[in-house]
Amino acid sequence: MFKRTVLLTTLAFIFILFPVQMAYAADCLDCHQGITKNWQQSKMAATVSCVDCHGNRHTNASNADLVQRATPKVCASCHPEQVEQFSAGKHAYGFDALAVVPNYHAIPEVAAEAGCEGCHKVGYNWPDGSKGRCDSCHARHTFSVAEALEPEACGNCHSGDHPQYNLYTNSKHGMFYAITADSSRYPTCQTCHMVDGNHKAMTAWGFIGYRPPSPQQNPGDRRILEQIKAAITEIGPAKAPQVYRTSYAEWETERQQMLTACTQCHAESFAKERLELGDKMVLESSALYVQIYGLTNQMYTEGLIDAKTKNSLLRNALAHRFSAYMGAFHGSHEAAWDEGYLALTDDLIKVRDTYTQLKK
Repeated sequence: MFKRTVLLTTLAFIFILFPVQMAYAADCLDCHQGITKNWQQSKMAATVSCVDCHGNRHTNASNADLVQRATPKVCASCHPEQVEQFSAGKHAYGFDALAVVPNYHAIPEVAAEAGCEGCHKVGYNWPDGSKGRCDSCHARHTFSVAEALEPEACGNCHSGDHPQYNLYTNSKHGMFYAITADSSRYPTCQTCHMVDGNHKAMTAWGFIGYRPPSPQQNPGDRRILEQIKAAITEIGPAKAPQVYRTSYAEWETERQQMLTACTQCHAESFAKERLELGDKMVLESSALYVQIYGLTNQMYTEGLIDAKTKNSLLRNALAHRFSAYMGAFHGSHEAAWDEGYLALTDDLIKVRDTYTQLKK
């Protein structure tokens, strides 16, 4: 009798502590077995029920349209700091960025959905006014912090012509982290770009590799940067929000944060040297791209190539420019040279030869 009383008391206590969670997990399990099992493995299972995120209007298959979507506004009820940080960063504007890129509007809808939108949904615009998809990094419904801290969490999107994950895995940092899985010795993406867990995730040069003029900058370098900004604005990416810093002071703030991140492991002199190497590669690759841009536009203006050819040539060269300076910053020698500067040089030669042949 005593054992039975203790058992009933214990069960009652558990149900009092987790009444809603247990009830709704049981209700949802019949239709959502995988989702519910993932949720049960999460830390949230102890305190957050299905209805906390999805509301209580959806009760069966016939009213699935009534389910509440878990937007960042919903997440902010428990994670206000992280949502605020994310909202101030570039990822929150990922969906907005698509609207300004001509290629996005030119490709078939199915290609846009399967390709572009899969990654750019990280900045999805919700009807409630919030921006982003937290599950882009925190896989639902486990929402594991440990998983989101792994480089692979970034790899789904930061590859191809957004090659940062590929550059990391090809660097010494990435290779030795893959061997040791020890982030105390070798940094992950998050070690450098999300210091202290900051979800803003910004960089000094931004995605397009541009900064406003510095007080010490020589006229030649200033001209190259202004030309590259004009070129990428015409193509589209530079029109997107938060893809570059709007003042040198803002650039300097982000650079200092990166320097702080680097000096967790390296001497400040070494960190400055490597970051300045990246700065120089931005300028060198930009100078090449400006030449490619000028010749390609000239061919188009003279009627030697059509708009699709022009866009293809410029986009292909832009991807090589990205690899050149992003490779330098990430310590990926293959990207900086083979996939970057060397490929960009080949692009220039190809455009020159094409122009010569078409003029005959």
